[in-house]
Amino acid sequence: MEEAMRAMKGVLAATLLLLFAVPAIAGLALSNSRAETEDFGVPPTSQLRTGDYEAATPLTIPGIRAVIVTSQLGEMLSSSKPPLVVDVRTNTTFHFGMVVQGGHWWPEAGLYGTAYDQRFAQMLGEATSNNRYRPVVFYCGGPHCWLSYNAALRALKLGYQNVYWYRGGWPAWMNANGPIAKVPVETGGIA
Repeated sequence: MEEAMRAMKGVLAATLLLLFAVPAIAGLALSNSRAETEDFGVPPTSQLRTGDYEAATPLTIPGIRAVIVTSQLGEMLSSSKPPLVVDVRTNTTFHFGMVVQGGHWWPEAGLYGTAYDQRFAQMLGEATSNNRYRPVVFYCGGPHCWLSYNAALRALKLGYQNVYWYRGGWPAWMNANGPIAKVPVETGGIA
């Protein structure tokens, strides 16, 4: 019962945040956190991480358009053609169904395995109408999360040309008080 009350308070707090938060991203000045660009000395790789997803990540991903920070994601979202933004945190790290405003939630997109590859290809194709030039941004639980790294690699292998990695992820967005939205707690929800 106590746990249910805490969950309800969290949902209420998130709802109030949505009601009183800035409804549009345009003109929002978001600041970057130091953690977004911290170098852990991990070399970049073009291979999917097969386990231990909660470990330090490299600074770059071979072949992507760019690694972006919070202020850049804010600018991209306020543009006339915002990117597809995909949160790949798993069910265990996804808090109250909240994502970056306008984002999608694909909880298994960064996990290793053929079944995940196939589902990812299907979902990305549907979300972009198979437009391999549409900008796509992946994020997860910050610089100690490989799930968005894996998702970005998957998009590259599918031939997507404008793949971005938001390495700071959810923690950096929350630290900057970026706009958030609630999505259905199901695979592929959209805000």
